[in-house]
Amino acid sequence: AEAAWWGRQAGRSIHVKLCADNDFYSQRAYLEQQGLPYTAEALAGLPAFLPCCGPAGEAEVAKTGLGSSAAMVTSVVSALTKFLIPSLDLSAAVLDRLHAAAQLTHTYMQ
Repeated sequence: AEAAWWGRQAGRSIHVKLCADNDFYSQRAYLEQQGLPYTAEALAGLPAFLPCCGPAGEAEVAKTGLGSSAAMVTSVVSALTKFLIPSLDLSAAVLDRLHAAAQLTHTYMQ
């Protein structure tokens, strides 16, 4: 609530577009659609930040099992908090609270 209040007072608006590096998610389906081989060279030649969508436009993200969703949620929670409260002191206690907020958010989203 405090962050939302601060954002309104500062006259700021937020538009969030999440993009992930192609290495973050499997690009096997895209390679297949393009008729490309499964090689490092083919992956290196792909356009940056390909969408994580299947042929019908539905979200299609294979879990890597490496904590990628937790990393994403932690990054988004921290970035939004710092954006909405730019004067926020990043002391150890505040960082602990940000971590707890990110954990709660991640648990809810899972």
